[in-house]
Amino acid sequence: MERRFLKLCKEKLKNLRNKYSKRVNRRINYKHSAKDLERAHAQQYIQSSSFFRKEADKIINEIDHALKKINQGGYGLCERTGRLIENKRLIAVPYTRYCNKVDQED
Repeated sequence: MERRFLKLCKEKLKNLRNKYSKRVNRRINYKHSAKDLERAHAQQYIQSSSFFRKEADKIINEIDHALKKINQGGYGLCERTGRLIENKRLIAVPYTRYCNKVDQED
């Protein structure tokens, strides 16, 4: 894989990680939410915020895994087949672990 492409993917991964980290680190003022919104709406807001934080944490872990693979030299290889992951796919989802073929099988 070309160094220039790896550098592009690494930069994109770092930017994504920064974006998700900022979102996860935002604090929710639960008292304010419960006071200003109806109780049911506030509960829904809190649950959806918790869900987003969990999903963001998963993505951050995937990003960290991809950055580690870049540093170790295995980035861009499907973890199931060992084949190269298409560049288009890496641009779209730079933390993907699998090629299109494997992803479509699941």
